[in-house]
Amino acid sequence: MMWKENYRIGDPLIDEQHKGLFDKTENLLILLNGDDAETRKDESISMVLYLKNYAVEHFEAEEKYQESINYEFLKEHQDLHNQFITSVLEAEKRMRDSDFSLSSFKEFTGFLAAWLTYHVAGADQKIRSGGSISDEIKVDDMNYTDFFAGSVKSVLNTMLDPFYGKITYVTSAESANSVHVHIGLTGDCAGEVSFTFPKDTVLNLVKALTTVDLDTVDDVAYSVLAEITNIVSGNAVSTIALKGKNCSIDTPQVILNNDRIRVGEGVCLDTNHGQIGLTVDIE
Repeated sequence: MMWKENYRIGDPLIDEQHKGLFDKTENLLILLNGDDAETRKDESISMVLYLKNYAVEHFEAEEKYQESINYEFLKEHQDLHNQFITSVLEAEKRMRDSDFSLSSFKEFTGFLAAWLTYHVAGADQKIRSGGSISDEIKVDDMNYTDFFAGSVKSVLNTMLDPFYGKITYVTSAESANSVHVHIGLTGDCAGEVSFTFPKDTVLNLVKALTTVDLDTVDDVAYSVLAEITNIVSGNAVSTIALKGKNCSIDTPQVILNNDRIRVGEGVCLDTNHGQIGLTVDIE
């Protein structure tokens, strides 16, 4: 089960709405191994309609609840909701354009599972605690690598239970047997952040998040990684902004070939789900 009782924030209506969305997402995950394209298409259409209604009813209820308790970061939370609506509409267009292909269905399901887990286990829990949406990463100086490495640990600690890991600095090359995700940075810290996920790490992360036991890395896994790295990078640049450096992130690019293998100073995160490589290049 993806839903966990510690995801509750204490408001019965909101908690039941959250649980309902987790149940719906699990139904989509069950269809990943099915061969019935028509059922998959029907469920995709049904889920998109459900999410559109959910965005109106649940987000409105959640935002009213935040107002009632004078939650300081309501505006930031509203921004997350608006970003989610945009992502759902973009996913719907891709699915319709491909006549609800299996690939587009997997991409949509992977995104939904990753976004939902982090949003409910992370951002929504801040409503209860009164904290900021993004965790500030504690570093001693303006070391960009530390910001992103700290964000990886913070985000995965929120999404995965249990999670533990340590960071070691290494001179490393991206492995040809891994999945790489690159995210461009613009603004005061222009450059690129690159994540490296060995195959075993990818499969372990997907299973821990979705309960789906994959044999091979597929579009579900690529989508999960894209959303995780998007959240990690968004949180990192939010913390960097607090230090007076404003930058924005581009859409994650999942690299499946070997034309961008690179060597450089980076970090390796040794976690209970496997290793994760990270390299940050700032101009």
